[in-house]
Amino acid sequence: MTVIPAQVARVKTICVTSPRPSAEILMTAKLLGVENVFRMGGAQAIAALAFRTADHSQSRPHRRAGKHLVAAAKKLLGGEVGIDLWPDPPRSSIIADEADPRHLAADMLAQAEHDIEASAILLTTSRKLLTKSRAKLTSNLQMLPTAPVACEIRSATTARLFLCPSVDAAVEASNRLAPEQPAIYDESLLPKIHSGQRFLGRAQS
Repeated sequence: MTVIPAQVARVKTICVTSPRPSAEILMTAKLLGVENVFRMGGAQAIAALAFRTADHSQSRPHRRAGKHLVAAAKKLLGGEVGIDLWPDPPRSSIIADEADPRHLAADMLAQAEHDIEASAILLTTSRKLLTKSRAKLTSNLQMLPTAPVACEIRSATTARLFLCPSVDAAVEASNRLAPEQPAIYDESLLPKIHSGQRFLGRAQS
C-alpha cells in the first residue's frame, strides 16, 4: 500500500514488514522489486527499522500490537525519524446491494482484525444480503487466527450491518461516518462518496 508512493518519491531502500507474510504479500513485494522483507510487525517493527537493530530476531511481537500501539510508537519516534501521520483506528464502510456475502464478510474482517477500536460497517438495502453476510461473518470467525480481536469489534457499537431504506440513504450514512476506507460495488456511486480514497469492488485489504 505504501511501497509505490515510496518508489515515486525515489526512496533508495524500501523495507516491508509483516508478522506473518502471506504468499500474496511476498509475490507483491517481488513484483514491485522490494528485496527487504522482514518477518515482524506492529510497534516492534517500527522500532527495529527506526533504530536499525542488527538482530531483528530479538523483536518479540506483542499479542495485541494493533493500530493504537503503532500510533503510540510513531508518536514516541517523532523527532527521531520522519513520520507520515498518526492515524486514528481504521474505519471502513461498504455499500452493496448485489455482492457475494463471502467477499463482504472478508472485507469487514480485514478491518476488524487490525484493532479492537477499528470500525467495519455494511450498508445495504437488501435484507437477504445482510442476513447472509452476518452468517458468513460468524462462520469466518471460526477460522480466523485473529478471531479474539475481530470478535471484540464484532460486538462493538461501531461494528454493524445496517439495512438502509435506499441507496441514497446508504451513501449519506457513509459520508456522515467519514470512514477511512469507503467501498462500493456500484461504479455509478463513485462521485457521491466524499472521501480522498474510494474502493470499488471487493477486497479492500
